[in-house]
Order: sequence, then structure tokens, then C-alpha cells
Amino acid sequence: MSIVSRQEINALPMADTSRRWGQFLYAVEFTDGRIKIGRTKCPRIRITVFDVQARREGCQISGVLVAASDIGAAAEQALRRECEQIGQLMPGRREWFVHADYARVVDATRRIAKETLERSTSAD
Repeated sequence: MSIVSRQEINALPMADTSRRWGQFLYAVEFTDGRIKIGRTKCPRIRITVFDVQARREGCQISGVLVAASDIGAAAEQALRRECEQIGQLMPGRREWFVHADYARVVDATRRIAKETLERSTSAD
């Protein structure tokens, strides 16, 4: 398992104000086995916060995927529903999963982001 470096996190996009919704879906894997999914306007800041929190808790980020999505909440909800089929939702945590295959979460994140971008483009 490799660790995501601060340099890799700093290479993540900042807010994309050129797009209509300016949202991104993300999936983050931690060395303790947890996976966090969600959406954000600024991936670099969001993932940096996770990195700091993880180090305080004695773990690190081992995987990050950020994908553009123009639908926002609908894409996030679709991703959450799919992740509930892949892994176990942590009690009291809406977007945190355990016992999940990170590769499958990444595939779902990419696919849902792509589908929402295609729907958004065809609606214009």
C-alpha cells in the first residue's frame, strides 16, 4: 500500500469556477481501511483536511480519486447508494465506509461522474 504524498494532494484541482456547478466527486482511502466519498467544490482543500485529520488519528491517505461532476447532490447520492452495495456504511457516518473494495469504489466514482457530465452536456 502506498501513501499519497503532500505533493500529490497539492496537485489536486482547486475550485473550478468555469463550470456551471463547479463540483467534484471524490473517493479517499485511508490506511486503516476506511473509505470516504463525497462531493466538493475544492478538492485540494477538502483532501488536505482529510490528510491532517488522518495523521492525527495515526493513519494516512493511501488512495485519492477526484472526478468532475456537474450534477452535484444527485451524483453524490447515486455514489453513496452504490457504495452501500460495495461496503458497509459506518454507523453514524453518512459517507464513510468500511469493508469496501476501493477499486470498485473508484470505478463507481468515475462512472457516475462521467454519466452526470454526459447528462449535463446533453441537457445544454
